[in-house]
Amino acid sequence: MNDSIAQSLLASLQHPALRDATDTLLLVLDGEGRIVLFNRACELSTGYREADVIGHPFRTLIAREQWENVRRTLATLPGDTPGTHLATTWIGKDEQVRYIQWSASLLEENDVTARKIIITGIDITGYRESLRSRFEADSRYRALVETTADVIWEFDTDAVYRYVSPRVHAVLGYTPAEVVGHSLYAFTTDEEAERLRPLLAEKFRRRKPFHHFINHRRHKDGREVILSCSGVPFFDNRGELLGYRGMSRDVTELQRAEARLRESEERLRLSLDLAGIGAWDWHLPSDRLYWSDNVWRLLGREPGDRVPDYATFLACVHPEDRAGVEAAVARCLETGEPYDVEHRVVRPDGTVHWVRGVGNLQRRDGKPERMLGVFMSVDARKRAERQLQASERKYRFLIDNAADAIALIDETATVVEVNRQASALFGYSREEMIGQLAFNFSHPDHRERQLELFHQLLHSGGPVTEETWVRNRNGLDVPVELRATRLRLDEGSLIQVITRDITERREREAARLDRERRQRDTLVREVHHRIKNNLQGILGLLRNQAFGNPALAAGLEKIIQQVQAIALVHGIHGQRADGALLLCEMLPALLRSMPGYPRGHRGYELARDQEHALTVCEEEGVAMALILGELLANAAKHARDDSHPISVRLQARGGKGEIRIIAPGARLPADFDFDTGRQCHTGLELVRALMPRQGLELAYRQTASGVLTRLRLAPPLVLATPLSGAPCGNPENHDDNKIDTLTGDAQ
Repeated sequence: MNDSIAQSLLASLQHPALRDATDTLLLVLDGEGRIVLFNRACELSTGYREADVIGHPFRTLIAREQWENVRRTLATLPGDTPGTHLATTWIGKDEQVRYIQWSASLLEENDVTARKIIITGIDITGYRESLRSRFEADSRYRALVETTADVIWEFDTDAVYRYVSPRVHAVLGYTPAEVVGHSLYAFTTDEEAERLRPLLAEKFRRRKPFHHFINHRRHKDGREVILSCSGVPFFDNRGELLGYRGMSRDVTELQRAEARLRESEERLRLSLDLAGIGAWDWHLPSDRLYWSDNVWRLLGREPGDRVPDYATFLACVHPEDRAGVEAAVARCLETGEPYDVEHRVVRPDGTVHWVRGVGNLQRRDGKPERMLGVFMSVDARKRAERQLQASERKYRFLIDNAADAIALIDETATVVEVNRQASALFGYSREEMIGQLAFNFSHPDHRERQLELFHQLLHSGGPVTEETWVRNRNGLDVPVELRATRLRLDEGSLIQVITRDITERREREAARLDRERRQRDTLVREVHHRIKNNLQGILGLLRNQAFGNPALAAGLEKIIQQVQAIALVHGIHGQRADGALLLCEMLPALLRSMPGYPRGHRGYELARDQEHALTVCEEEGVAMALILGELLANAAKHARDDSHPISVRLQARGGKGEIRIIAPGARLPADFDFDTGRQCHTGLELVRALMPRQGLELAYRQTASGVLTRLRLAPPLVLATPLSGAPCGNPENHDDNKIDTLTGDAQ
């Protein structure tokens, strides 16, 4: 471009229409990048005046991080092609940031140093801010739609969803994709769909917004969800209804809570009505008083026959009780003390009735706002109290004149009342006994049991009857019969204890039992004696038969031995006054009755090692005698060493016993097994059959000196008996290793 054209162009740029009247930013740079022209639009955009920037480098307007890119662009501008378009940040006078979209063109002259760069642009800061605001608004709206607890939706006039927010998944279990394109009726039961169709059709017809429209939906898992829906219609540009947009809120729990609240309120109302209880509410600033129907009825008036106020209420109160009611109300208002007063009311018909008023105070901003509470009849209780007082007088008369000692104790076991007979039994006055713990009058040995009965009464209510002992003031122990019952009262409970002195009854009972015991012992000994005599007669007959029939002698001797064992048991029973069958008596008697055998032996040697005696239970006495007889006879039969007696050892310690029988020289068969019965002949088979189920163990063992038979005895077969009461030895002179040699009939 020649110099004249360049000068002409620069001159035109100085024209006021371009400098001051245009919104386009116009500035010119010289060959060194300094600003030589800066129009009014540039001043308005940057805040600089032209005089402030003329001669200053263009880079002072460009953001530092963008200058290098701008510099390269300006350095490569061609002189004969359109300039490059850029969008950069300019820094204004007060460090304000402006966004400028601009283009640069090179104006070349013959003198390189005189070349110019013409920059034109527009300030797009406002446009960018507008876009950003719209973007932020859109983002906020989308975030609101996607995060709100409500479901945002849009459906057409066929109730087909065109949009639904992601919240639908949390509420109904479906994703938006599963909902859009489907009718809302697809997410309800058939019954609910039938209910909704006419309702929605009416809303579409009216084309009006709707609010809090309750409908029931079906969750994806099948459960019911209750929604509250609100929506507004939207239209096309011709005014045709396109559908509704709105939101739905899950109110399932709210609806159920409201239903429960309504049920609770209805139950409360019914309960108050059935109980005859009325409710009242007194608004203090206005003196307005609300009475439920039951309050009116309790006051003998028709509900709503006048506007009630505090003065109306006081007029219903019995004159003698009015001051007390007013004082209770004043205390409640001044101190907040709960209002709880029983008083009389006078009905219009002149009848007097007892009522109870209960209420409390509510404050607002520290000032009394209202009193509210309930009103109930206590006529029945007052009548019961009067009857109870009359009954108590009768009860006191009866109690004081009763033949037995009677006491009332509370739930802490404290004596609260006694009659005259109780004072006589224990030796204390009524005043001395009241306030004392009941267990202070118990016998020390029975106090724990009586405490147990007391707690049993508190939990179960009784009644309890038991014979026990008490100790009177003089230290005398008295047998008594206690009969205790828990009495349940409105204010708690009391325990009534009737104590009867049974000293004379005990003495009569003891005398009777002693007579009966002596008679029984005499009868039992006589029966055993007769059985023994009869068995002795049978033994004589059997021995005569054995003597006259040698071929039968062996078998008869076995029978004789068994009968003799039975007779022995009855003989011991008949000789003892207590009928006890002591092992230390039975065993020597059996040994003395043992017959001899052809091979012979040197008799029996009995050793006793006893801490105590052992009594054989009566039911197993005969069986035990037969078992021992068979074992002793078996030992005598199989003994092969004539130089030693058969050893029998009785040991009794720790409530148990053991009998050891050693047959010298005897040998057990190789395959002998008592437990299974192998090689057990008639005698041992009898022993196996007679073995008690409990308390006896029998074992055989081969030893070097012979066969050991060991019986272990334990309860319930045997019971320990002190040696002092047994004829087989006394603790003070008993020799634990005493040995008796008993030869019996051995040869």
